[in-house]
Amino acid sequence: MDEPSGITFSCTMDTFVRKRTRNYWILYLLLPLAMSVFIALLPGPTPFEVKAVLSMGAVVYIGSVLYLFMLIPLRYVVTSSEIVIVRRGRNASIPLASVTDIQHRDFDYIFRGALGGGTAHGWYGFLGEWYGEHIKDFFAFAVRKDNLVVIVVKGRVPDAVLSPDDVEGFISAVKEQMASGQHQMSSA
Repeated sequence: MDEPSGITFSCTMDTFVRKRTRNYWILYLLLPLAMSVFIALLPGPTPFEVKAVLSMGAVVYIGSVLYLFMLIPLRYVVTSSEIVIVRRGRNASIPLASVTDIQHRDFDYIFRGALGGGTAHGWYGFLGEWYGEHIKDFFAFAVRKDNLVVIVVKGRVPDAVLSPDDVEGFISAVKEQMASGQHQMSSA
């Protein structure tokens, strides 16, 4: 996968997300794994169905966690035509031509009462599609609770929430690229 060229902004996990991810690993992965090993080592005959269900459940669960691992944003790159969310898996992008506004918002404004669409709600950050009270339909590519940026997109495309380490620098870089590329951004 080619690295996009442009202005790069890091996005590191904050303490809340790191602790929550660690706790999820312990509670939802290591504990069931230990229980399945314990059941498999029980003396006497263990029905084959029990072993099969436990091993299939472990395979599906570990696959899901690894899939989420591929969605973690590693950095954001602002190019002359788009904002690229660089991930371990396939990158995501937001065309600058579709951006109508960009704002720094706090966690409660974005995520309080929001419903996630079945992806990560704490595993590695806040990832995937969400529906909230203030921002109706949005994709989150955030790995921290602070430094949240909302990118408002025109049309039927959902808005995006990102978490660059340098919020002011990111917002000014996006606005600068939009101004130099003659993209229109409404002032809200």
